[in-house]
Amino acid sequence: MEAGVGEQLHTETMTADDVLAACRKVLEDPRYRSNARRIRRDMLALPPLETFIDDLQSLVGSGLPNGG
Repeated sequence: MEAGVGEQLHTETMTADDVLAACRKVLEDPRYRSNARRIRRDMLALPPLETFIDDLQSLVGSGLPNGG
């Protein structure tokens, strides 16, 4: 799924003009800012990293086999 927050450039073939055009497109098109805000909201709605760490430590401590 494409996030819609930037443009993809191919490092093997890109030119300075390509980089400039991509920057202008991202900075001038309000959809990129809107998509970035959406992703930010989604990320802020996630539980804190400490919760993930605690859950992971609980799983490791429960003695689950390596295969899950």
